[in-house]
Amino acid sequence: MNSFRLFLIFLIFLILQQTIIADDFSVLALKGTVYYKGTKDKNWQKLTSGKKLSIDQIIKLDDKTYIGLMHKSGLTEELDKAGIYKLADIYNDIIKRKSNITKRFTQFVVNEMSSSDDLLSKSSYRTKMSETGAVTRAVSGEEERIENLVILTGGSESDLALIQEFTNFSKSIDEHFINALYPRDSYIIDQKVTFKWLPKKDVKNYHFVILDEKDNKIFEITTVNSQILVDLEEANLKQEQNYYWHVYSDDCSSNEYCINWINVNNNQELANEIIPLIKEISINPKPLECLSLASYLADRNIMHKAIEFYEKAIKSAPDIDTYKRVYASYLFRVGLEKEAIELLKY
Repeated sequence: MNSFRLFLIFLIFLILQQTIIADDFSVLALKGTVYYKGTKDKNWQKLTSGKKLSIDQIIKLDDKTYIGLMHKSGLTEELDKAGIYKLADIYNDIIKRKSNITKRFTQFVVNEMSSSDDLLSKSSYRTKMSETGAVTRAVSGEEERIENLVILTGGSESDLALIQEFTNFSKSIDEHFINALYPRDSYIIDQKVTFKWLPKKDVKNYHFVILDEKDNKIFEITTVNSQILVDLEEANLKQEQNYYWHVYSDDCSSNEYCINWINVNNNQELANEIIPLIKEISINPKPLECLSLASYLADRNIMHKAIEFYEKAIKSAPDIDTYKRVYASYLFRVGLEKEAIELLKY
């Protein structure tokens, strides 16, 4: 009887141990063929994205492969060199790092990867901006986008064709429309910000304008380019106030989009968490870390920085389709459907 009890206790212990360690690592992204096995297993098994791995397992990468891993603590690791790796060694390496990255930040990109929400539905940032009186003001008479158009970033070719057709129609209804890219209705945390729009055929000069809430002209400059770097302080913008920017030529104009320049020193989350994290990742940008930060910034509606780090992630890992879909999802949500479609043409 005592032997049976001891055996039962031992069995429960083994089950609990396996439950505890079964999800030490999550596979967030894969390129190529990656294998895994336990330290005592003979045969390798093919690894798939989303798989949970325990710390006592081993992974094997062939040539021209990539894997993005997230530990349950929120720390990430990215491997792109052929070889055999013990997850225990990977864990020991990542815990030695002094990093501001936590599960709170990486969870944003995990949610983006697993989300199947409507990419064009209204998201929380629009509500937050509207509470401060920030709304997009149509200048050119652009048609409202169809709010109930549902398309997932992993959609079929017919889905993308439908979106493309709709996008082409909505952008062509007014030949005098200039498509402003970014920043759209969002918060700004940098003193110097790049404003960007799509170039228009036969337009030689663009007039960039910033207005206050009473339509007083605060800043105006003419450029031959389709983007401009503006020092907000030199442009006489005040922090914590809404301003509207648009661009026009002789017979073309864009919508107006609202920006609000945040005083970082008055925001504890920005000063103590986001800014240090931006500085840390900028020193040695890794795709998955950039993507995690971009998703977090997107949730906080800091569009210019979100796009900056989405672009860094895609540039660093141009062949990782999962990362492209996350970025495309964001572009859809902020109304840049055409740009999202182009990104998904892989």
